[in-house]
Amino acid sequence: MNRVTGPTSPHWLITCEHGGNDVPAAYAVHFQSAHAKRCLNSHRGYDPGALDAAKRFAVALDAPLISSTTTRLLVDLNRSESSSDVISEFARVLSDGQRESLIRRFHRPYRQKVIDHLDAVIKPNERIIHLSIHTFVPRFRGQLRQVDVGILYDPARSHEAVFCERWISKLQMANRRWRVSANEPYAGTDDGLTTTCRGLFDAEQYLGIEVEINHRYHKRSRTGVERITDRLIHGLASPSMGAPLSPAASYQEDSRQ
Repeated sequence: MNRVTGPTSPHWLITCEHGGNDVPAAYAVHFQSAHAKRCLNSHRGYDPGALDAAKRFAVALDAPLISSTTTRLLVDLNRSESSSDVISEFARVLSDGQRESLIRRFHRPYRQKVIDHLDAVIKPNERIIHLSIHTFVPRFRGQLRQVDVGILYDPARSHEAVFCERWISKLQMANRRWRVSANEPYAGTDDGLTTTCRGLFDAEQYLGIEVEINHRYHKRSRTGVERITDRLIHGLASPSMGAPLSPAASYQEDSRQ
């Protein structure tokens, strides 16, 4: 396992909103059809490989991990409560009361847990870097996505932009054939958990970054996700990232890998 260490490391938080495709027993009846099962086991049901990557980030950065393995086909934790996409087609057949129950049981507690943690760190005038880990399908609507990793951020927030631009530059220099892009395959300002948190916390204290990893690495093998995650972590350990936004730290290879 790769590990970033150092006394001047910032506070980190790792989250994974689409870590699994679990269906609570009370809702299992809605996922009995062949179509529903296919969707549940596809990228529509969760982000394959994302939770493995999130755990690896958390260990390397010595950071807390907040994650969910409830399928987003019930309720999408990375969408605002007001979004039309927060409830999928499979949950829209539920009554208004049942849909509200999904929000109360899964969506609000998850987001509140993230916000409470951020608030506790930021209140003493500290800075935190929040990495929200996701994966994306290599081909969407017939178009091949020419990206290996996307780093999603808000270009209008200067600390966030500088941090991400340095990270991307370091990754590109270390891996010339690796396609690392800013705000692809999605815009960093799209509706999401980090976007919500930016509205709650000062730009100098909160950096909210989505990491999008191409799903093809997971499809090849679990070690593919581990290798690509380690490259991302290695980029964070570079002194050129510049304290206090990143670790002025050593990067250690654990011999047990």
